Amino acid sequence: MEGGTVADLARGILEESERNALDPMLVLAVIQVESGFDHKAVSPRGALGLMQVKPVVVTALIDEGRIQPGQRHRSLKDPLVNVQVGASYLAHLNEMFGDLKVALAAYNWGPTRIRQKIRAKQKLPLAYATKVLSVQRILEQQLALNSPVFREAGSADAAAAG
Repeated sequence: MEGGTVADLARGILEESERNALDPMLVLAVIQVESGFDHKAVSPRGALGLMQVKPVVVTALIDEGRIQPGQRHRSLKDPLVNVQVGASYLAHLNEMFGDLKVALAAYNWGPTRIRQKIRAKQKLPLAYATKVLSVQRILEQQLALNSPVFREAGSADAAAAG
């Protein structure tokens, strides 16, 4: 994998989640929904990598002062760069709209389209947000089921019942 090992990517996801005040499971859920963890994914509309980020987003985040100008020339195909930009963008949208579901809709549909729908008092397309949040819950449940604390508690419950 470009950009390092799976462990490097996991560390990057944790660091970027913390830096952007996002739940790492949310970032993982966006990655799952956007690319199925395929760091080489390219959408028909030119979105790239794990978090399916368009190059224009890099420019917007530089203009907002959220990422350094030097990032302009780093490849969104690099999983670590992609997660850095994608997490920063999602956090920016969350701050902009003040609502995670709306921010996720904007991540999927673009903030301009979502603002237009809000201004026109039209129903927001929230299917993507619902899907991401559902995947987030599934990932959280899987993590809980695989945690040593849960397994030990489950073993103790089974021993007590048997």
